[in-house]
Amino acid sequence: MFLSVQKTKAAQFSHSRSFLGIWLFSYCMDDIHMAFIGIFTTMVGMAMTAFARTTLMMFLVRLPFLFTVVPLSVLRSMISKVVRSTEQGTMFACLAFLETLGGITAVSTFNGIYSATVAWYKGFVFLLSAVLLLIPAISLCAVKCISRNAGSYVLLIQEESSEDTSDR
Repeated sequence: MFLSVQKTKAAQFSHSRSFLGIWLFSYCMDDIHMAFIGIFTTMVGMAMTAFARTTLMMFLVRLPFLFTVVPLSVLRSMISKVVRSTEQGTMFACLAFLETLGGITAVSTFNGIYSATVAWYKGFVFLLSAVLLLIPAISLCAVKCISRNAGSYVLLIQEESSEDTSDR
């Protein structure tokens, strides 16, 4: 019971630090750079977890996970800036579905990988997840390169004027 209460409090503290980081970083950097910081700190935290062998190291592993929630929040914000206001609900529902599906898939997949590799190396699954975080990092690099040429966020489909929507 005590351990689950501590995990819950640690998760709440982590989320509040992430949102405090978003608020502070939003004054001095672009959204995409905040997402990079979140992904990078998560990668470092996963790598540290793979090599942690003492109780102290396991507690210190929480420090690199400072901005773990930042990429999810910032990417939602970035996506909502390029979607029509009438389609925001659909977009957030699709994102929630994909996050849930990804979480369920990740738990079952990583449990199987962990049980297959625990005798060989206990931290392999954490190293694997750190390496897999390169996929969204590379994707963000591609978005950054594309947006450098196109300018800032542009609606993919222009908003309809208010006269057009009032007729419906």
